[in-house]
Amino acid sequence: MKKKPTSPKMRAQAQRRAPARKPPVATRKDTFLTDTINNKKRSDGWVNILQGLGTSKDSRTAAYVDWKPMTEHDIEYTYAGAAMAKKVVDLPVEEAMQDGYKWTGITTEQEKTLIERLEQLRFDNTIIEGAVKGRLYGGSGILKAYNDDLRLELPKTREDNREIKALVVFNRFELYTTWEDVNKDMLSPDFGKPLLYTFLGRGASAATAGNLKIHASRLVRFDGAWLPDRLRQSNSYWNDSVLNRPYDAIRNYANAHDSVNAAVKDLSVAVFKIKGLADDMASNCDEKVISRLEMVNLAKSIARAVVVDSEGEDFEYKARNLTGASELVDHAEGRLSAEVDIPQTILFGTSPKGGIGQSGEHELNNWYSFVENLQKKMLAPAMLEIAKEVCDELKIPSQKLGIEFNPLWSLSEKEEAEMRHKNASTDQIYLQEGVLAADEVRTSRFGGAKYSMETTLDKGVDLTKLKPGEDPELEAQLRAKKPPTKDA
Repeated sequence: MKKKPTSPKMRAQAQRRAPARKPPVATRKDTFLTDTINNKKRSDGWVNILQGLGTSKDSRTAAYVDWKPMTEHDIEYTYAGAAMAKKVVDLPVEEAMQDGYKWTGITTEQEKTLIERLEQLRFDNTIIEGAVKGRLYGGSGILKAYNDDLRLELPKTREDNREIKALVVFNRFELYTTWEDVNKDMLSPDFGKPLLYTFLGRGASAATAGNLKIHASRLVRFDGAWLPDRLRQSNSYWNDSVLNRPYDAIRNYANAHDSVNAAVKDLSVAVFKIKGLADDMASNCDEKVISRLEMVNLAKSIARAVVVDSEGEDFEYKARNLTGASELVDHAEGRLSAEVDIPQTILFGTSPKGGIGQSGEHELNNWYSFVENLQKKMLAPAMLEIAKEVCDELKIPSQKLGIEFNPLWSLSEKEEAEMRHKNASTDQIYLQEGVLAADEVRTSRFGGAKYSMETTLDKGVDLTKLKPGEDPELEAQLRAKKPPTKDA
């Protein structure tokens, strides 16, 4: 056994021979902070070894974020069984489509012909179904079935001039993609996206489905909640269901309401005190105790009073305290509203907490912005893709075809009058300064089917030099335009 140095000189020599002890430090490695003492890592930005902050002694380091895709079974049962889950999926799409839309870039007669053909294809219902399934399952596709479709794996070109026979919606579990069927051309705008889909319908076997390929050009795709590239690739190149992230919030909302309802049922509990109850139970006198309870209950039912022995028995009601339950339910509702981007006034049909005021208007403005974004990025591209093919089928020029959704809200009579007054004052300034002509103002405001705030300038196009069909919208406006009067 090695002896410890006793004299000061020997201790000094031992200290010089011993390796220097390194102080505990925290170093950054690969964007993680490493605790060199306990060899523990965490992804936060602060570590204090002395206080245990950010080390294995800190309970926060055990918390982490995990993600896993919902199965088809979980998605369908959640949607069918939870009313709030159905509203989260359906409500934005219904709000986006309920006020209608109109086609632009074509004449009135051409628009009428296009609408009639789209109605035959159940266009609006198919778009709603595709968008809802895209949000619900994390993705969907509308198959454009042509009248002579024999080779679905071949791309569809606009020069084929084939008629669309039907529009069929499939969810992402019926259309899957492998790495072999992904576009690998780095110069293509669709690089990294599926080029072919393998169809696996209900009841189809894997062997049969492997032989049925559908080219991406024949599908109009809808996506759900966006996923990072690696997760999307592992999810068969589809995005996530909009129910996955707020799943806990939906469950907590239902549990909060169910818990309050269960507590209300037991809001008042009857307490019956019997002398010698413990002894009777120990002596197996259960029938005696049960018989006494039945007599008390029967007497209460007949006489609406409880008759007890004056000595040794007592009967009273104990009330349960539900203070704070309302606040807990409000917190559950607030979290759910925040996670699904739907204000409480729309999701729950209730006024904002604190009354209807600026906060309520702010929530509605955010909601309308959310719906308009859904119209612009999800619905409009899909609707235009199908409509342009139908226009080609009907020999209608589709180069300038566009779609314009009707406003999600309308002004009151007072607000509209104030808006027109302000607009008229602005027009008067433009007329006095020579910025606009009177006929331009008149045509812009009152030349259409309804009053418009948009100002359209006279392009000065000569009708004799305008080729037929070159610009149908401009041609119709110029022919319908009345010449300005002398007073103007």
